[in-house]
Amino acid sequence: MESYRQKGDTLADSLISSLYEIHQSKLGAVLMPFLHDFSRKEISNQDQITQDFFLNNKQIPSFFSIKSCTRSTDFYNRHQQTIGVILGCYSLPYCYLGEDGARVLEFSGRIKSETYNRLKETGQFLKRTMNFDHWETGDVVFMLLKVRLLHAFWRFMILKSGKWNSSWGYPINQEDMLGTNLSFSWIVLKGLRKLGYDVDKVYEDSYLMHWAAVGLIMGLDEKLLVFSNSELLCQ
Repeated sequence: MESYRQKGDTLADSLISSLYEIHQSKLGAVLMPFLHDFSRKEISNQDQITQDFFLNNKQIPSFFSIKSCTRSTDFYNRHQQTIGVILGCYSLPYCYLGEDGARVLEFSGRIKSETYNRLKETGQFLKRTMNFDHWETGDVVFMLLKVRLLHAFWRFMILKSGKWNSSWGYPINQEDMLGTNLSFSWIVLKGLRKLGYDVDKVYEDSYLMHWAAVGLIMGLDEKLLVFSNSELLCQ
Protein backbone atom coordinates (compact mmCIF):
# COMPACT_ATOMS: atom_id res chain seq x y z
CA MET A 1 0.00 0.00 0.00
CA GLU A 2 2.99 2.32 0.33
CA SER A 3 2.74 3.46 -3.30
CA TYR A 4 -0.85 4.58 -2.68
CA ARG A 5 0.36 6.93 0.05
CA GLN A 6 1.98 8.98 -2.69
CA LYS A 7 -1.11 9.21 -4.91
CA GLY A 8 -3.93 11.74 -4.80
CA ASP A 9 -6.81 12.08 -7.24
CA THR A 10 -5.38 12.97 -10.66
CA LEU A 11 -8.65 14.11 -12.25
CA ALA A 12 -9.83 16.33 -9.39
CA ASP A 13 -6.31 17.60 -8.67
CA SER A 14 -5.91 18.64 -12.28
CA LEU A 15 -9.18 20.58 -12.17
CA ILE A 16 -8.24 22.47 -9.01
CA SER A 17 -4.83 23.31 -10.45
CA SER A 18 -6.49 24.72 -13.57
CA LEU A 19 -9.00 26.69 -11.51
CA TYR A 20 -6.18 28.19 -9.47
CA GLU A 21 -4.54 29.44 -12.66
CA ILE A 22 -7.80 31.25 -13.44
CA HIS A 23 -8.69 32.64 -10.00
CA GLN A 24 -5.39 32.60 -8.09
CA SER A 25 -5.87 33.56 -4.42
CA LYS A 26 -9.61 34.14 -4.96
CA LEU A 27 -10.25 30.47 -5.71
CA GLY A 28 -11.47 29.69 -2.19
CA ALA A 29 -13.98 32.53 -2.26
CA VAL A 30 -15.23 31.42 -5.67
CA LEU A 31 -15.43 27.68 -5.10
CA MET A 32 -15.94 26.93 -1.41
CA PRO A 33 -19.48 28.36 -0.92
CA PHE A 34 -20.63 26.17 -3.81
CA LEU A 35 -18.87 23.03 -2.57
CA HIS A 36 -20.01 23.35 1.04
CA ASP A 37 -23.68 23.69 0.09
CA PHE A 38 -24.71 20.08 -0.56
CA SER A 39 -28.25 21.09 -1.57
CA ARG A 40 -27.06 23.51 -4.26
CA LYS A 41 -27.21 21.80 -7.67
CA GLU A 42 -27.00 24.78 -10.02
CA ILE A 43 -23.64 24.76 -11.83
CA SER A 44 -24.23 27.25 -14.64
CA ASN A 45 -22.44 30.01 -12.73
CA GLN A 46 -19.32 27.86 -12.27
CA ASP A 47 -16.36 27.81 -14.65
CA GLN A 48 -16.92 25.65 -17.72
CA ILE A 49 -14.24 23.17 -16.67
CA THR A 50 -16.02 22.73 -13.33
CA GLN A 51 -19.33 22.19 -15.11
CA ASP A 52 -17.66 19.61 -17.35
CA PHE A 53 -16.29 17.78 -14.32
CA PHE A 54 -19.77 17.32 -12.87
CA LEU A 55 -21.36 16.42 -16.19
CA ASN A 56 -18.67 13.89 -17.11
CA ASN A 57 -18.59 12.12 -13.72
CA LYS A 58 -22.26 11.96 -12.75
CA GLN A 59 -22.72 8.27 -13.58
CA ILE A 60 -23.52 5.79 -10.83
CA PRO A 61 -21.07 2.84 -10.94
CA SER A 62 -22.46 -0.01 -13.03
CA PHE A 63 -21.78 -2.60 -10.31
CA PHE A 64 -24.14 -0.82 -7.89
CA SER A 65 -27.62 -2.20 -8.58
CA ILE A 66 -30.99 -0.93 -7.38
CA LYS A 67 -31.39 -4.13 -5.36
CA SER A 68 -28.07 -3.61 -3.60
CA CYS A 69 -28.87 0.04 -2.91
CA THR A 70 -32.25 -0.91 -1.48
CA ARG A 71 -30.66 -3.46 0.85
CA SER A 72 -27.89 -1.18 2.07
CA THR A 73 -30.13 1.83 2.71
CA ASP A 74 -32.75 -0.36 4.43
CA PHE A 75 -29.98 -1.81 6.60
CA TYR A 76 -28.83 1.69 7.53
CA ASN A 77 -32.37 2.83 8.36
CA ARG A 78 -32.89 -0.15 10.68
CA HIS A 79 -29.68 0.54 12.59
CA GLN A 80 -29.34 4.30 12.06
CA GLN A 81 -29.05 5.34 15.71
CA THR A 82 -26.54 2.61 16.58
CA ILE A 83 -24.50 3.32 13.45
CA GLY A 84 -24.32 6.98 14.47
CA VAL A 85 -22.88 6.00 17.84
CA ILE A 86 -20.39 3.63 16.22
CA LEU A 87 -19.22 6.29 13.79
CA GLY A 88 -18.64 8.79 16.58
CA CYS A 89 -17.14 6.47 19.18
CA TYR A 90 -15.36 3.86 17.08
CA SER A 91 -14.88 4.88 13.42
CA LEU A 92 -13.69 8.44 14.07
CA PRO A 93 -11.08 7.50 16.71
CA TYR A 94 -10.00 4.68 14.40
CA CYS A 95 -9.28 7.25 11.67
CA TYR A 96 -7.34 9.45 14.08
CA LEU A 97 -4.96 6.54 14.70
CA GLY A 98 -3.67 7.22 11.19
CA GLU A 99 -1.63 10.16 12.50
CA ASP A 100 -0.02 11.21 9.24
CA GLY A 101 -3.32 11.25 7.37
CA ALA A 102 -5.12 13.06 10.19
CA ARG A 103 -2.63 15.92 10.01
CA VAL A 104 -4.62 17.44 7.14
CA LEU A 105 -7.28 18.48 9.66
CA GLU A 106 -4.83 20.97 11.14
CA PHE A 107 -4.50 22.86 7.88
CA SER A 108 -8.12 23.84 7.29
CA GLY A 109 -8.61 24.66 10.97
CA ARG A 110 -12.34 23.97 10.69
CA ILE A 111 -12.27 21.01 13.05
CA LYS A 112 -11.26 23.50 15.78
CA SER A 113 -12.88 26.79 14.77
CA GLU A 114 -16.08 25.38 13.24
CA THR A 115 -16.44 22.06 15.01
CA TYR A 116 -20.25 22.06 15.04
CA ASN A 117 -20.57 22.95 11.35
CA ARG A 118 -17.88 20.42 10.40
CA LEU A 119 -19.67 17.60 12.23
CA LYS A 120 -23.03 18.77 10.90
CA GLU A 121 -21.70 18.50 7.34
CA THR A 122 -20.53 14.95 8.04
CA GLY A 123 -24.01 14.11 9.34
CA GLN A 124 -25.61 15.56 6.21
CA PHE A 125 -23.13 13.64 4.08
CA LEU A 126 -24.04 10.36 5.78
CA LYS A 127 -27.82 10.86 5.66
CA ARG A 128 -27.76 11.80 1.99
CA THR A 129 -25.39 8.97 1.12
CA MET A 130 -27.63 6.41 2.83
CA ASN A 131 -30.89 7.72 1.34
CA PHE A 132 -32.22 5.58 -1.52
CA ASP A 133 -34.19 8.48 -3.05
CA HIS A 134 -31.01 10.52 -3.44
CA TRP A 135 -29.42 7.69 -5.41
CA GLU A 136 -32.51 7.31 -7.55
CA THR A 137 -32.49 11.02 -8.47
CA GLY A 138 -28.70 11.19 -8.78
CA ASP A 139 -28.49 13.92 -6.14
CA VAL A 140 -26.07 11.90 -4.03
CA VAL A 141 -23.56 11.70 -6.89
CA PHE A 142 -23.59 15.49 -7.15
CA MET A 143 -22.84 15.77 -3.44
CA LEU A 144 -20.07 13.17 -3.55
CA LEU A 145 -18.38 15.00 -6.41
CA LYS A 146 -18.47 18.17 -4.32
CA VAL A 147 -16.73 16.38 -1.46
CA ARG A 148 -14.22 15.02 -3.96
CA LEU A 149 -13.38 18.57 -5.06
CA LEU A 150 -13.21 19.75 -1.45
CA HIS A 151 -10.54 17.14 -0.85
CA ALA A 152 -8.68 18.20 -3.99
CA PHE A 153 -8.87 21.86 -3.00
CA TRP A 154 -7.33 21.22 0.41
CA ARG A 155 -4.79 18.86 -1.08
CA PHE A 156 -3.70 21.67 -3.40
CA MET A 157 -3.63 24.32 -0.67
CA ILE A 158 -1.74 22.10 1.77
CA LEU A 159 0.97 21.36 -0.78
CA LYS A 160 1.12 25.03 -1.79
CA SER A 161 1.64 26.07 1.84
CA GLY A 162 5.06 24.42 1.87
CA LYS A 163 4.37 23.13 5.38
CA TRP A 164 3.61 19.54 4.43
CA ASN A 165 6.29 16.93 5.13
CA SER A 166 6.54 14.46 2.24
CA SER A 167 7.39 11.68 4.72
CA TRP A 168 3.72 11.81 5.78
CA GLY A 169 2.68 10.74 2.29
CA TYR A 170 0.58 12.78 -0.13
CA PRO A 171 -2.15 14.76 1.68
CA ILE A 172 -5.53 12.99 1.47
CA ASN A 173 -3.84 10.17 -0.40
CA GLN A 174 -5.39 6.99 -1.75
CA GLU A 175 -4.50 4.88 1.29
CA ASP A 176 -6.03 7.43 3.67
CA MET A 177 -9.11 7.72 1.44
CA LEU A 178 -9.50 3.95 1.59
CA GLY A 179 -9.15 3.98 5.37
CA THR A 180 -11.83 6.65 5.69
CA ASN A 181 -14.12 4.76 3.33
CA LEU A 182 -13.74 1.57 5.35
CA SER A 183 -14.38 3.48 8.57
CA PHE A 184 -17.87 4.22 7.24
CA SER A 185 -18.44 0.65 6.10
CA TRP A 186 -16.32 -2.18 7.47
CA ILE A 187 -15.68 -0.56 10.86
CA VAL A 188 -19.42 0.09 11.23
CA LEU A 189 -20.17 -3.57 10.52
CA LYS A 190 -17.42 -4.62 12.91
CA GLY A 191 -18.88 -2.31 15.57
CA LEU A 192 -22.35 -3.79 15.15
CA ARG A 193 -20.97 -7.29 15.67
CA LYS A 194 -19.09 -6.13 18.76
CA LEU A 195 -22.39 -4.83 20.14
CA GLY A 196 -23.99 -8.23 19.62
CA TYR A 197 -25.87 -7.64 16.36
CA ASP A 198 -26.21 -10.57 13.97
CA VAL A 199 -25.52 -9.07 10.53
CA ASP A 200 -26.77 -11.08 7.57
CA LYS A 201 -24.01 -11.62 4.98
CA VAL A 202 -26.23 -10.45 2.10
CA TYR A 203 -26.84 -7.11 3.82
CA GLU A 204 -23.23 -6.90 4.95
CA ASP A 205 -21.95 -7.27 1.39
CA SER A 206 -24.56 -4.80 0.10
CA TYR A 207 -23.40 -2.27 2.69
CA LEU A 208 -19.77 -2.71 1.66
CA MET A 209 -20.72 -2.44 -2.02
CA HIS A 210 -22.63 0.76 -1.25
CA TRP A 211 -19.50 2.37 0.16
CA ALA A 212 -17.39 0.96 -2.67
CA ALA A 213 -19.64 2.94 -5.04
CA VAL A 214 -19.21 6.01 -2.84
CA GLY A 215 -15.43 5.55 -2.88
CA LEU A 216 -15.25 5.24 -6.65
CA ILE A 217 -17.32 8.40 -7.22
CA MET A 218 -15.11 10.26 -4.75
CA GLY A 219 -11.93 9.34 -6.61
CA LEU A 220 -10.78 6.16 -4.89
CA ASP A 221 -8.75 3.88 -7.19
CA GLU A 222 -10.93 1.04 -8.46
CA LYS A 223 -8.24 -1.47 -7.46
CA LEU A 224 -8.75 -0.54 -3.81
CA LEU A 225 -12.52 -1.02 -3.69
CA VAL A 226 -13.84 -3.60 -1.20
CA PHE A 227 -17.04 -5.37 -2.21
CA SER A 228 -17.37 -8.01 0.49
CA ASN A 229 -16.13 -8.91 3.95
CA SER A 230 -14.41 -12.01 2.56
CA GLU A 231 -12.06 -9.76 0.56
CA LEU A 232 -10.91 -8.10 3.76
CA LEU A 233 -10.46 -11.40 5.56
CA CYS A 234 -8.20 -12.60 2.74
CA GLN A 235 -5.88 -9.59 2.98
